Amino acid sequence: MGERIKMAENKEKKEKEKPKTPAEFQRYAFANVAATMSNSERDALYVSGAINLLEKNLDFGRDGKDLYDQYVNDKAINKLIEIYNKKYNSKLAEVSVADVYDWYKPALKGVTDEQKALIDSEFGKYASENYAKLMGKIEALQYKINPDAPEGAISKEEKESAEKELKNYEGFIIAQQLLSQYNYEGMRMQAVEASKPINFGGLEEILKKHEPEKKEGGEK
Repeated sequence: MGERIKMAENKEKKEKEKPKTPAEFQRYAFANVAATMSNSERDALYVSGAINLLEKNLDFGRDGKDLYDQYVNDKAINKLIEIYNKKYNSKLAEVSVADVYDWYKPALKGVTDEQKALIDSEFGKYASENYAKLMGKIEALQYKINPDAPEGAISKEEKESAEKELKNYEGFIIAQQLLSQYNYEGMRMQAVEASKPINFGGLEEILKKHEPEKKEGGEK
């Protein structure tokens, strides 16, 4: 009996130590990064890096090889981004707050133990809730207190109730916004680095065309 208990405890320990499989939405996250970058004049140059990183995460068995090949080979990048950004948002709508927090955790590198504990606590309050539904609820409450909302669309009572309810989410909202921004910036920098082979490769081709032709004997 004692041996069985020990074996069960060891099995449970191994299960806890086993790396958690990333949520499905993470495979498409660079499509979302590419979509954001493509709308920025500053970042448009680096979109190719986000596409390359997206490609590495795609699974032909699950993502449709024909569709993937068609858009990549035809260089229809905007369509590729649109398709996989929709998949990203679709999969993100299925996960919990805890799943998204796991994704955000690399952005906590460098914070103090006390800061991390406070953020853990805020996300822990809603860990089992669906992330998209929670964010949708918060956005609806924020709309109700928005001074730019159409006149008469929101009653005074609704506004006061929304303000009161939003206070309950204040800590979570601030923590989520900060982690989301740092998470995006981290992925953005990965995309910038990944774009170098393409951008410098293009530069190399241009510069080679402008090189003076070498004469026989090595003279120019």
